[in-house]
Amino acid sequence: MRPLAWLTAILVLVGRPVAAQEKLLTDWGTFVFERDLGSTSGLVAGPADSVYRVLKAFFADVKLAMKEDDPANHQLGVKRLRVSRRIGTKPVSAFLSCGEGITGANADLWHVFLNLGAQVSPAPKGSRLQILLSADAVDVPGGRSERVPCATTGRLELNILTHLRQVFPGT
Repeated sequence: MRPLAWLTAILVLVGRPVAAQEKLLTDWGTFVFERDLGSTSGLVAGPADSVYRVLKAFFADVKLAMKEDDPANHQLGVKRLRVSRRIGTKPVSAFLSCGEGITGANADLWHVFLNLGAQVSPAPKGSRLQILLSADAVDVPGGRSERVPCATTGRLELNILTHLRQVFPGT
């Protein structure tokens, strides 16, 4: 499969960003975060093979089981991973906004299905990283079956970048 094609398919076919969200474009150093697209991209001060290995270890540390792992193209992905209550040690609502109910954040109470893709490609002074994230939630505990789109808060992406900056100073 062509590089980035499966990452794009994640957003197009499985999850869609919340339409009501205003476009938030934030520059994080050399990285650009576009909340409405669930996209984060920028340059990492390290070779693609090393950045790929660090990303893979990070995903494992926060217990995100890879369903796509393509070392040759430096692609990692999580497709329709059901997360409940926590991602790593933090509540799901720290990373995703799926609306609020009377009992709190839907992301913390409902079944959330996460799609997360990352691709690393060589660049002149290191590597280029593209992260795509989408999710939806279902109120299974409440007996419902309709999916509600979730929006990223940007915190998961920022945690990834913070980790990469620690490993690859100058990022």
